[in-house]
Amino acid sequence: MEENKTLETTAEVREKTIHESIEVRMENLTKEFSDKTGKITVAVNDFTVSIEAGKLIGLLGPSGCGKSTTLYLVAGLLKPTAGRIYFGEDDITSRPPEKRGIGLVFQNYALYPHMTVRQNIVFPLENMGVAKDERNALAQEMAELVHIGDLMERKPNQLSGGQQQRVAIARALVKKPKVLLLDEPLSNLDARLRLQTREEIKRIQRETGITTIFVTHDQEEAMSISDEIVVMNYGLLQQKDHPQEVYDNPVNMFVAKFLGNPPINTIKGFIKNNSLYIEDVNSASLELKDKTGILIEEIKESDQEVYIGIRPEFFKVTKDGKIKAFVEIVEHIGRDVMAIAKIQDTDVEIRALVPSDTKIKANETIKFSYSKYFVFNASTGERIK
Repeated sequence: MEENKTLETTAEVREKTIHESIEVRMENLTKEFSDKTGKITVAVNDFTVSIEAGKLIGLLGPSGCGKSTTLYLVAGLLKPTAGRIYFGEDDITSRPPEKRGIGLVFQNYALYPHMTVRQNIVFPLENMGVAKDERNALAQEMAELVHIGDLMERKPNQLSGGQQQRVAIARALVKKPKVLLLDEPLSNLDARLRLQTREEIKRIQRETGITTIFVTHDQEEAMSISDEIVVMNYGLLQQKDHPQEVYDNPVNMFVAKFLGNPPINTIKGFIKNNSLYIEDVNSASLELKDKTGILIEEIKESDQEVYIGIRPEFFKVTKDGKIKAFVEIVEHIGRDVMAIAKIQDTDVEIRALVPSDTKIKANETIKFSYSKYFVFNASTGERIK
């Protein structure tokens, strides 16, 4: 009986908190900053992306890539130098933050330390002039949604980091915003709490149906929580797709190197006469036509210098493998074994992840085959295979 009551309560909360999903579009968005000397820095560069209504999108990239700036442009905390922002069909580019219908959660939560959990959550509603009974009911509703309904009379310093994060999310959601914006929301939590809280954020987003933009530099975080990820670098859009698709089919070397832990092996090579080679370190010639190397595959591409990308898990230890390597270090990491090896006749060090029952040891030469590889143009980084 008690279980049925809980189910009914959960269903009621979900029914109350459903949001009308809305698409977010950024068209040719650019943001420039200038310092005291007049030097211009382009933080976001002609950025165009559409975020489907009701989806959770991860903005992912290294520090300084423009992802937080993009979020603040959507929030209205920064004004774009050029470009437009749309919520559905509404152009909100010049609309002030309080008129956009957004909920924003900062990295440091920004809770008021002298207020209780309840007071923190209802604060936006007080500014909106919502009646006391209604705002308390809404605050309780949001607290139940994020599983802190029994903590309403506590103050922030009496809460764990994960609980404080939930208060910040409840406060952002209590206004029933059209779009939820999260700026590095898990960076202040320890590893266990990060895992737990990102699962909670995903659950909350699914239950509310709110369109959500989640900024992070943590690839595992972005890939686990997002319906799609948007990879950025130097303010430019690199790739947007489902997380696994971006991992499996990166459009360029930056994306391939940014995603993956351990990172992808990038090996200097070249294409000559429809054949792909790993470059021989003993090949002194700078001319492509005279280079020598280890033959990898036949490939129908023009002659050029390239980088060959092989993820550690793509390697297999086989008797007839085309890549001969000397094993320097073997690391046992539970399900897998990490072999750190140097490819014969090169100065290239690779990392290979193989099943733990694979018989390899340090200071031996073995042969690797591979299930897949990528080829990138050496000059542009664009993927050609």
